[in-house]
Formats: sequence, structure tokens, C-alpha cells
Amino acid sequence: KKHHHRHEDTDDSSASSSSSLESDVDHSDDRKKRKRKHHHEKERKKRKREKRKDKKKKAKKKKSSKADRKSQKEDEGPVFGKYGIIKLSDLPQKQRSFSVWLEEVKGLAGFNGPKWELQNYFKEYAEDYNTATLPHIKYYDYDKWEMEEYQKNKAASSETNESAHMLEHQENAKKKKDQGFDLVRSMMSNEKIQEMKRQRQLQSEMAHAFKTGDQARYLQLKKRLEAEK
Repeated sequence: KKHHHRHEDTDDSSASSSSSLESDVDHSDDRKKRKRKHHHEKERKKRKREKRKDKKKKAKKKKSSKADRKSQKEDEGPVFGKYGIIKLSDLPQKQRSFSVWLEEVKGLAGFNGPKWELQNYFKEYAEDYNTATLPHIKYYDYDKWEMEEYQKNKAASSETNESAHMLEHQENAKKKKDQGFDLVRSMMSNEKIQEMKRQRQLQSEMAHAFKTGDQARYLQLKKRLEAEK
């Protein structure tokens, strides 16, 4: 009997152990599922972040590339044919610009040397012209440059004249204002002088009335004098 009872206890223990094991397995599976779910969620968010980063990088790269192209264009320097292409036969059309170049760059004002030498100088000028390497923009088309400079100076001069005119107008207005004040002061002074003259006249008449015993006239004049004061 005792042996049988121990056997039953062993069975119960095994069942309990088995049940506990199954429970542990279930919990372990749940943990694994949650872990996998959390991992997938984390991966999804990471991919999303990377996608946004890539998008920003591409936009930045595109902008940078555009700026680089612009900068590259600016830094490219002389461009062949930028101002056109000229040859020896164009000397008559470019005579003015060429003459200024000869005078200012080569120091040959009013050149009167042989034709072949003049042609050699023009070839040098044409080479710099065609490769856009002349030392100043005016040597490409002097007449055009001169006209543009004239227009700029005219606009600047017009602006200066306008400012000068405005200043003159302000000064004239100030003078008129000052003259007006002077006139008012002058009028006030004249009035004061006239008033003083009247008072002296009244005082003189009062003294005469007092001497002659004209009491009524004396009192009348005295009243007028007091009223004016």
C-alpha cells in the first residue's frame, strides 16, 4: 500500500511538474513573441528614420550640387568666345577699342608704325579678345562701355543735383521763415514806439490841463492813460 501511495505521489508530482513546464514554455513563447514584436516595431521605426534621413540627404545633396554647379561656372574663368570671335579682317570695326587698348595696355598712343607691326598687335589683341582675357571689359567694345559709364554718371549726377536742389529749397524756406520773424519783431517794436509816443503825448496834455486848471480834461486824460497801461 505504501508503495502504491508513493507511486501516486510520484504521478501527481510528475503531472504538476509537467504542468509547470508547459506553463513555463507558454510564458517563454509569449516573451519570445513580445520580443519579436518589439524587435519588428523597433526595426520599422529605424527604417522610417533612415528613410527620412535619406530624403533629407538627397534634398541637401541636390541643393549642394546646384550650388556647386553655379560656383563652378563662376570659377571657370575665361570662356572662349564669351564676347564673340574676331579676326584680322575685323580691325576696321574694332578700331576704337583696339586703339584704346594700344594706348592704355601697350603704351602706344597714336601708333604710326608699319602696317605689319599694327597687324601683329591686332592679332595679339584678337587672341585676348577671343579667349576673354583682356584686362578690362571696356576693351571689348569701348563705345558701348563709354555710353554705359555716361548713363551711370548722368544718373548719379541727377541724384546729386536733386539733393542739392532739395537742400537749397530748405535753406530758402528757412530764410523766409527768419524774415517773417524779423518782420513780426519789427512790427512789434514799431507798435511799442507808437504806444510810448501816445503815452508821452497824453502825459503832456495832462500836465497842460493841470496847469490851466481844466480839472475835467485832466481827469479824462488820466483815465485814458491808465486804461492803456
